[in-house]
Amino acid sequence: MKRWLVGLTVLLGWLAIAVPISGYADVGDKVDYKDEDWHHGIETAPQGVPLDNLFSIKGAGFDSTPEFIDSALVPKSIARITYDRPAPGAPKQVAAIWSRKDPQRNPLSRSDSRLNLKKDTAISLWMYFGNKGDKAADGMAFVLQNSSAGIKSLGAAGEGLGVWGNDGNGDPQSDVSGITYGAIDNSWALEFDTRPNVSEDSLGGADSFDLGKIAKYPGTVFSEISEEKVVRNGMHIASGYPKSAETYSDSYYKRQWIKDPNNPNRGKWNGPGKLYKMNHVRPKSAGNLADGKWHHLSLAWSATNKTMTYTLNDIDPNNKKKQSIDDIITDTLKINVNIPGENNLNALDKLSKASGIKLNESTRDGAASIKTDPDGNVYWGVTGATNAYSSENGLVVVDSATSLGHVESSATLTKKTSQTSQNEEKISEGDSVTSGDQVTYTYTFDYQGNSQQDIHPLTMDVPLPTPLKWQSGGVSYGNESILSEPFSTDELTHTQIQKTWTQSLNGTNPKAIVKVTGIVPKVTSPVKVAAVTARFFGDNYQTKLSLPSYNIQSKKQMDLKLTADKTSFELKHSDSATITGSLTDNDQPIPAEEMKDYHLNALLNGKATTSGSLDSTGHFNFNIAPKDLKVGDNQLVLVGADDVDAADDDRSHRSNAVTITIKREEGTLYISKVAENSTFIPTQLTGRPQWISRQNDWQLKVMDERGANSKWTLQVSLGTPFHLKDGSGLMTGDVALRHGHDQDEVLKNDAVNVMSKTTTTEDEETDVLPSHWNEVEGLALHVNGGAVAGDYEGTFDWQLVDGPQAD
Repeated sequence: MKRWLVGLTVLLGWLAIAVPISGYADVGDKVDYKDEDWHHGIETAPQGVPLDNLFSIKGAGFDSTPEFIDSALVPKSIARITYDRPAPGAPKQVAAIWSRKDPQRNPLSRSDSRLNLKKDTAISLWMYFGNKGDKAADGMAFVLQNSSAGIKSLGAAGEGLGVWGNDGNGDPQSDVSGITYGAIDNSWALEFDTRPNVSEDSLGGADSFDLGKIAKYPGTVFSEISEEKVVRNGMHIASGYPKSAETYSDSYYKRQWIKDPNNPNRGKWNGPGKLYKMNHVRPKSAGNLADGKWHHLSLAWSATNKTMTYTLNDIDPNNKKKQSIDDIITDTLKINVNIPGENNLNALDKLSKASGIKLNESTRDGAASIKTDPDGNVYWGVTGATNAYSSENGLVVVDSATSLGHVESSATLTKKTSQTSQNEEKISEGDSVTSGDQVTYTYTFDYQGNSQQDIHPLTMDVPLPTPLKWQSGGVSYGNESILSEPFSTDELTHTQIQKTWTQSLNGTNPKAIVKVTGIVPKVTSPVKVAAVTARFFGDNYQTKLSLPSYNIQSKKQMDLKLTADKTSFELKHSDSATITGSLTDNDQPIPAEEMKDYHLNALLNGKATTSGSLDSTGHFNFNIAPKDLKVGDNQLVLVGADDVDAADDDRSHRSNAVTITIKREEGTLYISKVAENSTFIPTQLTGRPQWISRQNDWQLKVMDERGANSKWTLQVSLGTPFHLKDGSGLMTGDVALRHGHDQDEVLKNDAVNVMSKTTTTEDEETDVLPSHWNEVEGLALHVNGGAVAGDYEGTFDWQLVDGPQAD
């Protein structure tokens, strides 16, 4: 029984995904699609930059239709210089590609793909000469030129390789001008000759450039030097100045072709005549260039030393790795360069100074040198040619060039041992990661200030290797912490990201970073994650960035042991049970970075429950609320487990079972909440009888823990009659329990029923006041007209009866 003390006191609150194009380009009627070598060259072409915006292409007469075609990887990235025409007597071909001064597309972008000889420059390209071996003809040449013809420049066909001159008009030449006439003026060339031109019956037939040392008169005995043997005996590399008279030498031959004056297509051989050979500079044997493989060529220009270093076959076409020294052909060649306004003291300058003879500009331009434009620029490109009797598939892919845009690119592979750690560790080939590690693939591009071009937005093909679970990624420009172009959730579900950047790289936007991050999954046995190669290509830049393979470790064999600090509990009906303990590796701590992969399996009275978990140290705190327990005996079974699915008896992934017994007392009926002090509304007396209602500070709740369908009755009686606080007199009036208008019960010593209830749930609490009383119901004071003003107080007695009571 509880009492209330009641008073009258007042209480006052960027693409467009650019998808790589496969198959073959439309090359018209000129190419025989039955040519397996042609298809092979296209199918095996390395990745290169698209050429159609950076280079012009030129073919002249005969049957020349050079063009840019699609590789299996990058659109318009293969330049077809020549193609194989197997039929004897097929028209000659001569063609070239030249770097451009201005872009074909987007004229507002900064783009000049010429080579500036005032600066160190690196060029990397691939050349394909077909698969015909010693039946191939005639080869290709890398050329620097500042010809008056510019990007329309072409030299002679056949042995001229599209850059040199020749005597292919059928007439004997009276002097060297007949040879140099057909050469590209103001140029330097590095030839890759697939057909030695050593015919001794070639007067006027353009087939004598590689004869080497020959007799001026029949019967002359001579000793041939080794360099002349190189060019006579097979495919070779050599250099020179195509327009210079010094590049060619004449010799008398035992007979010459005399045309019939009445019929230019007829004639006869008669007596010794004059033919011309080429003076090859530093020739080197090239082995078999026409072997059905792509050959890589690296070129490095030193502006200080005025030298060009070339290296052929430095990269394996199959795996794109560095080749052994035995496969490489390399040399460093001095080039006489005339840059206006600079002190160009080349060999001819020295000769002029020594002789006192002033060489004029026209003499210089036709001599052994190359003159740049006022800023030091020259065009660069590749020329090629065939003859009327033999030919080859001559293809070129440009890998990179400083003049096409200078970018330093790199790739890194890192891991974090937990997702909350900020320390990244580098992953190298063969390293290991464990489940839950965060692995990040990063590709970085730094635009260099000496670049002659803006780097147009790149199309990327970024692999997402399995079995990692990819979480995030995207492209950042400048600030690595801000993803400018995040990858979507859908994109991260694929095996690769294929899309195009939205921004260019230039002086004001010099950096781009591509990142993808994945989580290492749980595995039951070691798994190798494959090495990857990401491809990036655009209008004027391309690269491939590779990252190594590594291993995912399976969980080590553990002897999981679960212990509980207490295994038996006796609880009051309304108490919770808190079970504590730990999971160990046979009493040894499990590393924190691995603990996140473990959890508790819990069964309470045979049903799964999730009322607790393991922390990073392996400890657990399992809380069972009273509502989850039945009256009497309860059983909680706990098992520690790895996230990897495993058999019930696999101790490397599941611990022993721990059984906790919990006994819960039966419930009782009681008043669960009552206000210590409650008040009636302060009221001004009128001298007439009046009702005084309650304030809002009354509280009364009943808790029945005995289960559904339990019955109870709440009763109230007057304990201490209301009286003045100073004890001077009783209140003139009554205390009543009102049940509505004109239904009032005056409280005396006998208890009256307030309410009865039958519960519907196990632990049911009833808030009596809002559920049973309103403004005209419940306890109230009724004072007479003669009541005396003052502060009054009194008490109520409340009691609960187990069961219903009649009103």
